Amino acid sequence: MTIGEQKDVIRRKLMQQRQSLQAAYVNDASQKIVNHLINLVPWNKVRCLHTYAPIESKKEVDTWPLLRYVWEHQPHVTALAPTIVKQQMINVAVDTKTKWHKNKLGVPEPTNAPVSVLFHQFDIIIVPAVGFDKNGYRLGYGQGYYDKFLTNQPHATTIGLAYANSEVKLGLPVEPHDVRLDCVVTEDGVLEFRTKI
Repeated sequence: MTIGEQKDVIRRKLMQQRQSLQAAYVNDASQKIVNHLINLVPWNKVRCLHTYAPIESKKEVDTWPLLRYVWEHQPHVTALAPTIVKQQMINVAVDTKTKWHKNKLGVPEPTNAPVSVLFHQFDIIIVPAVGFDKNGYRLGYGQGYYDKFLTNQPHATTIGLAYANSEVKLGLPVEPHDVRLDCVVTEDGVLEFRTKI
């Protein structure tokens, strides 16, 4: 079995596990995760933040409370969210006036004019994770968008958001293009792998 096939097996198991979570648990865990995240980040040092908008149908950790916090309490921070154009992830500045639409995969995307990521360095990058391990590796949906994005952001602090039960205790199979995260935040707290914050 190839590494990619091993990842697919783990991914399917974790996605089935996540789909079994009750809505009340998702909401409660997401709020705890966002609270941990807010307390973790040194906001006075942050100017530019990337975060995803959650896919509700996949029960991703809800990041809307994070965006609302930034807009209300950290007005000096520019928040950007991803959209996919021609198989490339680019970033769009978002605020309280942003219009959103769901793409064919159910991903909420901002409809503003995009800001190119190629010449843009972030301070904090929030990454969705289907699974993670104790070494800081994450498992996504297998498209590779975030690995490519993070490779071009060597100075950013990368933070994965995941539910505690999605930790792969035996470790994830790793490929050369996989990029380690600096930390992962779950409802149980923060796991730090590399200190940048």
